[in-house]
Amino acid sequence: MIYSDDLPEAKKIRAAFAKFGIDMLSYTTIYRAKDSTPSFLLKLSTHKDDDLGLPGHIGNATERGIVAALVDQSMPIDRAVQYAMDYIEPHLQFMEEKKRERHLKQTESRVKTGIDQLRPLGVPDMPKTWYPGSTDFKDQRYFQYNPEWSPVPIKLWADLVYDDQGLMIDIKAPGAAPRPGMIDNYMLQGALYTAANNMAFKTFVALPSVNNFKEQRFSWHDLDDPARHLNRAKHLIGAIGKLLTLGDSVEEIAAYVVPDWNHFRVDGPRAKQGFKEIFLFD
Repeated sequence: MIYSDDLPEAKKIRAAFAKFGIDMLSYTTIYRAKDSTPSFLLKLSTHKDDDLGLPGHIGNATERGIVAALVDQSMPIDRAVQYAMDYIEPHLQFMEEKKRERHLKQTESRVKTGIDQLRPLGVPDMPKTWYPGSTDFKDQRYFQYNPEWSPVPIKLWADLVYDDQGLMIDIKAPGAAPRPGMIDNYMLQGALYTAANNMAFKTFVALPSVNNFKEQRFSWHDLDDPARHLNRAKHLIGAIGKLLTLGDSVEEIAAYVVPDWNHFRVDGPRAKQGFKEIFLFD
């Protein structure tokens, strides 16, 4: 659909976005709606500060350590690892000790692998606001995409940008090697980024090392068939628009959605309480 005010359906969907205060979308929001529609509704509600979930924190910690050592190529690796540890440790403080130690070691191994694989590319071009150890998306490179098939612009923050190489890289830190469905999500992200600025896009996946953390594990994923993934984005954004027209409040829309209490995005007391309120459970 082309979102022209001359088209009644497009006008209705734009009004639904405005009703919920959505003036822009991000890849993260689009993926969140696809991955867990109840969690997307939670984000729309007053519970906007719900927790990322442990996988999100691991990803932030990994990126924090890697990027610090890429910008400062002379930084000792142990110092870069410490940036990651300083971030992740508070999110592990109530965890059983054995699991906590495993997550710390795996995060350390991801950071070391990422530095080893990415440093040869040189120093990335970061915004002036960036500083070592930052995990704020506002300290990443910002791009905006304004396709006619989206009712609102799409905002995009890139982990790493190499202007002289025409290259963007996004860092991922999953718990296991990504399956084809997850790689498809990486490609959807890449298609949006490439459409926004015409740069090449790669995803770097940092995995926990094996053999007592001596053997590195990682994978690279180049953007394939961007047109197909942009069509997927069109469908997902269209579905979000239709969803938002189902009611005048998050609670009204929730009546059409089956909640998933076991999803990692509902991991945490704030998120669980928000779910109870949105889905009207006692």
